[in-house]
Amino acid sequence: ELGIHVLLGGHYATETFGVKALVAHLTERFGVSSEFIDQPTGL
Repeated sequence: ELGIHVLLGGHYATETFGVKALVAHLTERFGVSSEFIDQPTGL
């Protein structure tokens, strides 16, 4: 209602987007299988 937008993200959550995108790209580009193991550190 005030026109303010806020995105709250912790250290781990905001840094995994790039890694997940890279995994998807490499999987598609080279046809290899991959798995992202999501294990937050709690920091």
